[in-house]
Amino acid sequence: MAECKVVHPEAPTTTSNCESAIYVVKGHGRFVVGDKLDNPLPIGPGDFIYVPAEAVHQPVNDSDEVMEIIVARNTPVEIVAEV
Repeated sequence: MAECKVVHPEAPTTTSNCESAIYVVKGHGRFVVGDKLDNPLPIGPGDFIYVPAEAVHQPVNDSDEVMEIIVARNTPVEIVAEV
């Protein structure tokens, strides 16, 4: 379980050795994807997001409530790089 702070973008990242599955439990925001972070997708409770390995992505909480997400990856240790 992870929390995205209120009105706060997380750093854009990529994971080189794994895929990710993200489930939005609570809150609303955007999930921005693309090499230039040019594709914002609105997200909210119940949404499921698949992130392929090496995909540049950034969760953004632009609401006034904490956004809670569950993140699962297909490796015990992920290699994450900020973009």
